Amino acid sequence: MTVSPLIQNCADYFRYTEAGEILPSEDPDKNEAAKVTIEKLGLDKLNDKRRAVIKDLFGEEELTKEEIEKFIESFDNVNEEDKYDPFCNVLIYILKQYI
Repeated sequence: MTVSPLIQNCADYFRYTEAGEILPSEDPDKNEAAKVTIEKLGLDKLNDKRRAVIKDLFGEEELTKEEIEKFIESFDNVNEEDKYDPFCNVLIYILKQYI
């Protein structure tokens, strides 16, 4: 059983580290499906790309709570091209850790 991107709240099946690693949710109801999805889709091979996106977001400056909230809101919506930004769920997850 894998996690479909079409299910509501599919991002809840995963956790991320600031180093860009993807981990299964700690929720026992979601953990196994997340593990299978990570393995079958090779999501762990994207760690370097996730790390780069996280690094670009945070840069050298510390973000204020207001800036973090604005980033979360923007990543939670589609962009001008009617698409979500790459790795938006990763960035939302990491940003929420700072609030």
